[in-house]
This record gives sequence, structure tokens and C-alpha cells, in this order.
Amino acid sequence: MQFLFILILLALGAATFRLRGSQTFERLAGRGATTARIMWATSVAFAAVPLAGIPLIFAPQLALALYVGALAPWWGSLDMGRQHGTLWGDIAWHTLRGFIWTGPAALLFVLTGTGDGTWLLLVGGTCGVIYAICWQITDRYPVESAECVFGAAIAGGIAAA
Repeated sequence: MQFLFILILLALGAATFRLRGSQTFERLAGRGATTARIMWATSVAFAAVPLAGIPLIFAPQLALALYVGALAPWWGSLDMGRQHGTLWGDIAWHTLRGFIWTGPAALLFVLTGTGDGTWLLLVGGTCGVIYAICWQITDRYPVESAECVFGAAIAGGIAAA
């Protein structure tokens, strides 16, 4: 049953992270990027309570940490060297972006003693590689695919913490 809960959390992480990065959320909800980031952070953090066994008292703090991590810019690296910069430069920027994304939540896990932030930092380190691979395997929706994979990976890092 725990495995099923983790799969549900991964699917939720993938779907909400994708909505957070798309204009679909704006069309559906009539709200912009800030609301989309809040939706992603709170849905993953509060879903982790029953699905990954995170204490309820920790969920608002985790949501805030996820939201803070989502505030850094992309530095023009979404195209993985196709229009601006180079492939390796964009992978490096996205890897840094991944660490910024997961760093506040990882630090929160460590400082509160709720869990180990190592898995979240490892997930953050994969951000550039995930986006580069998705650009290689699909020409149609590379960014969307990468957002789903990275969103699921962040949720998995939370479950593993």
C-alpha cells in the first residue's frame, strides 16, 4: 500500500509541477505564475502528509520552502543550447537551478530533524540532465516532459527524505 501512495505522490508531483510551468494553469484558474507556484508547493507538501508520512505540522513549512525554491529565474537555459548559450552551459545553469529549487526544502528537512535532505539535493542535481535528456528523446514537448519528470523526482525526493 505504501508503494501505491508513493506512486500517487509522484503522479501528483509531475502533474502539478507541469501546471506550475505552463500557461494552462493561467487559462484554467485565471491566475499567473505566483499562484501556480503556490498551488504546486502546497499540493505536494500537504499530499506528502498521508502519502509519504510527513508530519502535518511540517507541511506548511515544506510548502513555503518549495515555493521559495521556485522563485529563481531560468537564466535562458530552457532550450538546452538550441537558441541561446551552449548545451553544456544550459545543463550547468539548470543543474544550479535544480539545487536552488530543492535546496530550501532539503535544508528544512535537516534543520527540523524531520528527515534527510540528501535525496532532495540529489534530485536537484539531476535537473539539467533531465531537461537535456527530454530534449533528446522528444521533439514535440521536451520542456513539458522534463517538467513532469523533474516534478515527480522532487516528490520522490520528499518521500525519500
